Amino acid sequence: MTRLLFALLLTLLMAAETSAIAPKNEDSELANLKNVLAQNADSASAQKLVEEGERLSQQQTIAARLQAIAKWEEARSLWQREGNLEQEAATLIKLGEMYRDLDATTPARERYSEALALVRQLGNRLQEALILGQLGRINQRDADRWKEEHRIYSDLSSIHPRRSDVFRKKSYSDRDKATKFYQQVLEIYQDLNQSPEPATLASRQSEARLLNQLGEVENDSWKKYKLFEQALEIYKEIGDKKGEALVLSKLSELYFYEQLNYQAGLESFNQARTIYQNISASSEEDANWAKKQEARLLNKLVRYWWSENRATALEFHKQALRLSEEIGDRYGKAFILENLGALYVESSNFQKGLTVFQQALAIYEDVGDVVKQRKILGNLGDIYYLLGK
Repeated sequence: MTRLLFALLLTLLMAAETSAIAPKNEDSELANLKNVLAQNADSASAQKLVEEGERLSQQQTIAARLQAIAKWEEARSLWQREGNLEQEAATLIKLGEMYRDLDATTPARERYSEALALVRQLGNRLQEALILGQLGRINQRDADRWKEEHRIYSDLSSIHPRRSDVFRKKSYSDRDKATKFYQQVLEIYQDLNQSPEPATLASRQSEARLLNQLGEVENDSWKKYKLFEQALEIYKEIGDKKGEALVLSKLSELYFYEQLNYQAGLESFNQARTIYQNISASSEEDANWAKKQEARLLNKLVRYWWSENRATALEFHKQALRLSEEIGDRYGKAFILENLGALYVESSNFQKGLTVFQQALAIYEDVGDVVKQRKILGNLGDIYYLLGK
């Protein structure tokens, strides 16, 4: 009887414990399921936001690009909450690119730096090189902008005597920063290309691109030439005609402006332009890219021909404008107009400079680029001062 009673009590106790534990297990499983569903929902929402941002980013208006940024910032938060480092890093890179394209260099640097920390954590050296290269480009762009401001204010020294020197120092500082970033990237690609594994086409292209970028920020003319030649050799070796044309464009500028080698400059210019035109004619996919690059090349050489042969310079200007209009590159068209306006002002033809700057301003107003508008308005103010208005 005692044994029977003990067995009964033991059975009741086990049942009670089971009934107490079961709901907890069920609650735990339910909580896990909810977490998985929430993560899946976050992932789906984040991906949708990324795609919406992509569509908006294709529009050439500031308003659409700001909307794209808002979408990607929200997507980044969702990826972060989910703990998806790869997608968070990819979205941060998109944000860095968009901020950079809008000349918002501070948030661009912040997003790229955040992405850099993530890809280093993931051990992805290729993405690390990509981000370091983008940080270099930001500093290079700033250096080029300060250099242009230095040139403009050198011509307007009677109005702004101290600004020219300030811009020159800023240009040198940012150029040094860009060089350091590019050197880090080059070391990564050279390490990858010298590993026992065969170098991939992409890694060889990246090495050539970095040599080209190092050449762009190098101050010594001979070192610049050697870097461009190394890049050109790799592009020819791997059959990359687009890369070859880009380096030839840089070499033409080097020969014309720094080494004063007219014949070599003309040869590089013609070779680059022929490649751009061949790509445009043979590849519908790359036609817009090729025309855009050809327009840039023509625009850069307008300055060289301006003092040598004004008629040739104006013809190159017209051709560059036509190419930009063909592909709907409104920013490119405005920049080409800016370049011509600055040349007229430097030549003391203030009235024509005023007219051309106003045409560029109209485009920037139409696309909503307030940064560019402010710059052009500053130029117009200087011209009105010189005209005594």
